[in-house]
Amino acid sequence: MQMRGVKAPDNDTWVEVTGVWQGHEGAAENPVPTMEVGALKPIGQPRNPSHDAPPTDG
Repeated sequence: MQMRGVKAPDNDTWVEVTGVWQGHEGAAENPVPTMEVGALKPIGQPRNPSHDAPPTDG
């Protein structure tokens, strides 16, 4: 993903990003998802970092 509008965070940093989806750029066979970032806030590592879902306690 290409993110525009802010300086890239340091490596191995978890962040919360707020922005506007710009769609895909580049050739149709290799599109690059692009976002215009409005805010980028460093956060701690989530409890469930390998899942695309909210953490569960069960």
